[in-house]
Amino acid sequence: MQDLGVDISSGRLSPFITDGLDVFHDEKDQILQAGLSVSSYVHTDDTGARHDGKNGYCTHIGNELFAWFSRTESKSRINFLSCLGQQGSDYFYVLNADAFTYMKQQKLPQVLLSRLEG
Repeated sequence: MQDLGVDISSGRLSPFITDGLDVFHDEKDQILQAGLSVSSYVHTDDTGARHDGKNGYCTHIGNELFAWFSRTESKSRINFLSCLGQQGSDYFYVLNADAFTYMKQQKLPQVLLSRLEG
């Protein structure tokens, strides 16, 4: 801003950059849902990042069709599932016919398959 001849403090500039962003967060979440609805697969990755002086992670979900990022406090499978479910959703697992076919192809023990099917 100083290069443009504008004399403004970083404290005064910050609200212009950070306030009123709800519409952009909503759009970001819609990108994830749209990307998931047209994709047969997704990649995910987490990388360490500091935010507000605290260690955290940046989680990426996407493929060649879309890219979605979120700041999270965990790097785990549960974190990934909660990102897929979006804010306010519980963790979710889908055990449908495709899931059971996959588990059988991977030779999951029959005793465990029976318990999951029950």
